[in-house]
Amino acid sequence: MQRWLPLLMILVGLALAALYFGPGLYRNMLFKRDCQGFMTAVSTGDTNTLLNYIEQNQRNTLAQLISNVPPDYYRRIETLKLTSWQKTDPATIWAIVTLKLDNDTAGLGLYQGKLRWRYDDAGRSWTLDILDSYGAVYSTSGDPEWISLEDALGYAKALR
Repeated sequence: MQRWLPLLMILVGLALAALYFGPGLYRNMLFKRDCQGFMTAVSTGDTNTLLNYIEQNQRNTLAQLISNVPPDYYRRIETLKLTSWQKTDPATIWAIVTLKLDNDTAGLGLYQGKLRWRYDDAGRSWTLDILDSYGAVYSTSGDPEWISLEDALGYAKALR
């Protein structure tokens, strides 16, 4: 029995580590999956799938706006990638997403989103809280001048 005791202690230690770190690692994997799915839906213009990644109580408001986006807008997307992300608590992640558009003007065509993601325990998925997220023109020096997407969506509705 003494011969198996070190192996048993290692196995118990590994099981305790898995119980402690496992849920956080699992949520991180789910976040990467859901964020990538969202960005793929944006890049391809798949509005139905895109709405599935947005919080349930915001979908109706955003569906009207998203349905009015010109179809050629999605073709102008050159790159869309997750630049960085930070978990502020077990159920909230702030992600920085960078977008590069094919821009016919002299500007860079680079934009960033500071997106708030919330974990849904029931659905075991992350959903995007658009109304509590921010957007900005990419800044080559210093911090971007973040604008609330809720305010920006209000401007977009007024311009329609």
